[in-house]
Amino acid sequence: MKRSRHHKTAITVYALLSIALLGVGVWWSYRRYLSPGIEPSAAVYPTRGLDLSGHNGDIDFDEVKRAGYSFVILKASEGVSFVDKSFYKNYTAAREAGLKVGAYHFFRFDCDGRLQANHFLNTVRDMTFDFPLGLDVEESGNPEWRDKRLIIKSLRKAISHIELRGYSTMIYTNKSGYRKFIDGEFADTPLWICSFSDPPGPDRWYLWQYTHRGSVPGVKGHVDINILSPRTDSPITKKY
Repeated sequence: MKRSRHHKTAITVYALLSIALLGVGVWWSYRRYLSPGIEPSAAVYPTRGLDLSGHNGDIDFDEVKRAGYSFVILKASEGVSFVDKSFYKNYTAAREAGLKVGAYHFFRFDCDGRLQANHFLNTVRDMTFDFPLGLDVEESGNPEWRDKRLIIKSLRKAISHIELRGYSTMIYTNKSGYRKFIDGEFADTPLWICSFSDPPGPDRWYLWQYTHRGSVPGVKGHVDINILSPRTDSPITKKY
C-alpha cells in the first residue's frame, strides 16, 4: 500500500509539472504573439510598406502615404475562385494616393497550381504592378495531409504559367515554409519572407515582413509591415 501511494504521488507530481510546463509554453507563445516584435533600423531599411486584405477594413491610403509608407501589397485571390472583397477598391485608392502597388494570391495546397494561376491572372487582368506577383505559400490555413512533393510540383506549375504570361513572380512564406517547400527548389524566384527576428534567414530575401502587429495611421487595428531589401536595385520603379 505504501509503495502504491508513493507511485500515485509521483504520477500526480508528474502531471502537475506537465501542466505547469504546458502553461508556460502557452504563455510564452501568447506573449510572443502580443509583442510588437523588433523595429528594424529605418536608416538601414528606409523603404517600407504594408500588405493588406479585406480583413483590414476601410483604409485611408492618403494617411498611409503621409505616414511615410511607400507601397502596399494587396491580396487579390485565393484557390481557384475566391477574390478578396476589397481588392479592386484598394487597388484604385492606393494608386490615387500615389503608392506603389503589388498583388498576391493565397496558394491552396488542395487546388491545381495551373488553375490557381489562371484565377490569379484573371483577377489582376488589365492592371499594372510595381512588384512581381506574389504567391503566399504557408501551412496555416491549408490542409495538413497534402504531400510535400505534390505541393512543390503544383507551385512550380503556377509560377511557370504566370511567367509564361509575361509576369515576374515572388514567393511569400515564413521560415518554416521556406525550409519545407522553398529551400533548394526555387532559387531564381524572389523571396518575401515573414520573420520576427533580425534579419530574416535566407540572404536573398526581396521583401521582409517583420511584424503582424504594426500600428499605422489610416489603418484600423494591427497591420503587417514590410521592408524592401536595400540590396534591391530600385525594383519599385519597374512595372511588372
